[in-house]
Amino acid sequence: MLSAAGDAAGGGILLLDGPWGCGRTTLLTHCVGRAAESGVRTLVAACSPAERDVPFGVLTQLVQGVKAGPQAASVPGDVTSVAQRVLSTTDAGEADNDLLSRRLYGVLLELAGQRPLMIAVDDIRHADLPSPRCLSQLVRRLPATRMVVVLTDDRNVRACSLPLRAEALRSPGLHRITVAPLDPRTVGHLVVEQSGAGVDHDKRRWFHEATGGNPVLLRALLADCETAGEVLAQGYGQAFLGCLHRTGPTPLAVVRGLAVLTDAATVPALEHLAGADIEPTGQALAAMTSAGLLRDGTFRRSAARLAVLDDLPAPMREDLHRRAARLLHGAGLPAPVVARHLVRAGRMPDPWVDEVLLTGAFAEDEPRVAIELLNHTLEHRTEAGDRARIRVRLLELESRIDPVAASVRLGPLLAAAGSGDLDVPARAVLVRQLLWRGRTDEAGELLSGLRGRTDSPVLRDLELWLAATFPALSRKTVAGGTGVRVETRSTAVLAELLGRGCGADVVAKAERVLREPLSGRCASGPGPSGLPALMTLIYADRLGAASFWCDQLLTRAESRGLPVVQASVLAAKAEILTRKGEFDEAATTARTALTLPAPGSWGAFVGLPLGGLVLALTRTGRYEEASRYVGRTVPPAVFDTLAGLHHLYGRGHFLLATDRVQAALADFLRCGELLTGWALAGAAPVPWRTAAAEAWLRLGDRDQARRLVLDQVARGGADGDRARAQSLRLLAQTRSAKRRHQLLGEAVGLLEDAGDDFELARALRDLGASHHALGDDRRARRLARRARQLAKSCGAKPFLDELGAGFDDPGEPARPDGIRSLTGSERRVASLAAAGYTNREIALKLYVTPSTVEQHLTRAFRKLSVKRREELPGELCADLLLRGSR
Repeated sequence: MLSAAGDAAGGGILLLDGPWGCGRTTLLTHCVGRAAESGVRTLVAACSPAERDVPFGVLTQLVQGVKAGPQAASVPGDVTSVAQRVLSTTDAGEADNDLLSRRLYGVLLELAGQRPLMIAVDDIRHADLPSPRCLSQLVRRLPATRMVVVLTDDRNVRACSLPLRAEALRSPGLHRITVAPLDPRTVGHLVVEQSGAGVDHDKRRWFHEATGGNPVLLRALLADCETAGEVLAQGYGQAFLGCLHRTGPTPLAVVRGLAVLTDAATVPALEHLAGADIEPTGQALAAMTSAGLLRDGTFRRSAARLAVLDDLPAPMREDLHRRAARLLHGAGLPAPVVARHLVRAGRMPDPWVDEVLLTGAFAEDEPRVAIELLNHTLEHRTEAGDRARIRVRLLELESRIDPVAASVRLGPLLAAAGSGDLDVPARAVLVRQLLWRGRTDEAGELLSGLRGRTDSPVLRDLELWLAATFPALSRKTVAGGTGVRVETRSTAVLAELLGRGCGADVVAKAERVLREPLSGRCASGPGPSGLPALMTLIYADRLGAASFWCDQLLTRAESRGLPVVQASVLAAKAEILTRKGEFDEAATTARTALTLPAPGSWGAFVGLPLGGLVLALTRTGRYEEASRYVGRTVPPAVFDTLAGLHHLYGRGHFLLATDRVQAALADFLRCGELLTGWALAGAAPVPWRTAAAEAWLRLGDRDQARRLVLDQVARGGADGDRARAQSLRLLAQTRSAKRRHQLLGEAVGLLEDAGDDFELARALRDLGASHHALGDDRRARRLARRARQLAKSCGAKPFLDELGAGFDDPGEPARPDGIRSLTGSERRVASLAAAGYTNREIALKLYVTPSTVEQHLTRAFRKLSVKRREELPGELCADLLLRGSR
């Protein structure tokens, strides 16, 4: 191109076309630099939206380049004089374009006569109106000159430079280079080059999705990751703003409207906020999308939206929210959507504002947003009843973040209840919140008043909640349980399990509840509305399904940033892990559940994470650490809750393991006394009978142990398969060798299905001893070896020490240490993978997510020192067949 400008063939034009931030300016700068190195004289002008209204701004930059550039010394004096006159003419604001064009053409032609000349104009779409008209006349004459004109533009966006763009596109000397966002493969190469070879495919794909391949955004995001050590977004947001401010007033106004409207953004709504006298909004959105700045008309990352909002002057931001509120209210959008704008719009005189704020605050599903709306509404309500309702709702929501801090609201609300300013729903909420904090006397007084005055659906919901969580204050007979709210059905299914025992219908009901969209509203204490249904699956020994749904609830809790809700789901997860025999992970999870919220947040429900932690630590032999948690003071009201049973059960096993058998027996028997006192004859949350039987055996009282075990066996499957299997294992100790063998075989089968590796190891040990007594030492050795492998995978060091050498023949080859190091979950996943199942098929079989399967498989590969499924030991397939045969 440059050589063409210098020979007899005449000049030409180079158009660098493409969206913002994709390298047009960089390429133009490169062209100018190469031209200067080749001896070509260069004149450069850069356009910007801020200078669009300056007449002849582009021409002025070019002429100043002639007059004062680094090559000015080589310009003949007469040319310099003409350039000075052109500059003074433009400064004077003369509007004779033809005269200016002739003068400018003469100057440039004189310069090009000396040596080839390049004129480079960046972002021509932002040029002032007169300059492109003059340049378009120059473009028409290029073939007869030794000049090259280089322009950058985006042809997909309307601009005032249309005549120049048209002249450029039909010029016979046109050369066009189109730039575009980087493709995923190129982004991946750049990410690896910047971050190292350890960046996996998913991370490379994430970088492309987060930046749309826009080089400016990509560089900023890589810098964020490199400087902060994690993916932060400060540089990304500023890079987005830099691109945005170069786009011009239309896209800037549209994106500001998009940042304000968020999910309510539509093209008509954006047109309304951006102004009706500018180019079509849809075109601006398409241009931003083609540049990679947006994705399908939305922000790729929240950091971009926040940067745009922070960049807005406060008065403009308030005005946009006022206009958005009026627009959305007039369009009939839900009150919470409109209310989000009202709280940021300042005072508005519209008569509908106060009512929409109140309605929206109570209907808002996102707790932190609802808290903001409620606090704003509280400032403008004067009615005592409304203010009391608002404070009750604030108590509910704030308790999911910091219950201790939220407790300051209890005093005024109790006073409001005494003066009759609280309605029945508000009183029911207050009862729950008081019980959560262990204030049973005050809660009992309120509850008595409710029961004496009404039999409303609200009271029936409260009774269900009491039966499923705080049975000490529950009525012994609870009717109903099919309410319209997810939370009501969730607590009802748990109450049914506790009252009637395990059954396929109860499990099916629990899963149906968990499949429904879960409400963010808080009414049942420290947890999401699906938590009682999740505990139903746990108590029914459906640990695979419980693990799956626990992950779903945990993902939702983490995304909302509500520590108490998250901690309650983590406590349930720790219980699942303990029942599966994954004690190290259970201890870590329970410890996180205890420490995640502010101290004191658990209140009367602390027994669930505390009992799970003590039991997990006891099983792994960490008695010193467990003793610190056993000695922790808990509120007396803990033992009025189901969570208190978990505390007694965990503490009892710690006492049993540390040879304080009488104290352990007392804790186990107290579990039974509480359940009897609460008239809960269904599934027991903890298998207290078998635990107490073990303690009786340790004390040498076989009759008492047998009585409890027979009671448990007589309950059939009411308490789930684990409790039945434990009772069969203990019952076998009182039977003949042949009968013992049958009982233990049934126990092993039940525990295989239940997925409890620790109890399975204990049953295998006893079954091995039974085979040894019958003279089948080969089978006995194999069972003992497997029991030892399971105990090791569980981290159950005390039980592993108790096993000793057992019946294992040291002459037989042991399984590789890698297989022994697998946890129960990792082993199950690896066995299925070795058998040829895909990740999705494994997830369906084990009731977990594909992501969980992938994580377990990754850890198994690392422990087994393999890289592919094909390299998994064949012994895992044999292990799977052995499990299936049982």
